Amino acid sequence: MTTQDNFFYIYEIVNNVTQRKYIGMTQSICKRCAQHLTQLRSKVHTAEGIVADYIKYGEKSFQFKVIDFAYSKDEAKFKEG
Repeated sequence: MTTQDNFFYIYEIVNNVTQRKYIGMTQSICKRCAQHLTQLRSKVHTAEGIVADYIKYGEKSFQFKVIDFAYSKDEAKFKEG
């Protein structure tokens, strides 16, 4: 197992108008960001509040940022909340 297999990003998507947040974890931050954007653009994201904000305020009102790192899935789940 490589170090990359044990490395996780904890990230948040924040609407800059409403301050509504979605927190998640992934091992591939670029791929996950693209997946979220695809889901939001298609209005099929599981976080309904984030979709509502996306429809009302648009893509430019969101910020996607890494907020922490973890070296195991258990640690990532704990930090994700």
